[in-house]
Amino acid sequence: MLRDELREESQVLRRAPTQPDTREWLAETIDAWVAVAVGAAWIVLSVVTAVLEPAPQRSEPLIGVLLSVVFLAIVVTMFAGLGLRRRWGALAAVAASLVGVVATVACPISGHHAFGNWWYGQMACAAALVAVSFWALRSQSVSPTVEPDGDVAR
Repeated sequence: MLRDELREESQVLRRAPTQPDTREWLAETIDAWVAVAVGAAWIVLSVVTAVLEPAPQRSEPLIGVLLSVVFLAIVVTMFAGLGLRRRWGALAAVAASLVGVVATVACPISGHHAFGNWWYGQMACAAALVAVSFWALRSQSVSPTVEPDGDVAR
């Protein structure tokens, strides 16, 4: 009896739906409104963080330069992916938002800027970008539709 139950359980496990391959999942199309919302959030909140930041106390340290280069490369990748409405654009948004959090923490620690109330606003913007980016990454994919002439529209 126990053997029969184990056999039934193993058959149920074998029939369970499988997750798509990671490459396929990242290539899925996201909703246009999700892409627009993430892009708009990034533009607006980036401007807000730039306005909040005070004048630097001393020159940018090497770690700040490296973070800036990595951040800008990921942001360009993010906007390319969002423009194509692909999930990998949302993944790039998550990566860029996490690098932004690290940069926000590193800025006053490195002495580039004095710690002050601006930091709380900038950290709130960075946290909002993390939340929006994860939301976009977890959003449902959009299935392609077949038009009457046989073309696939996305």
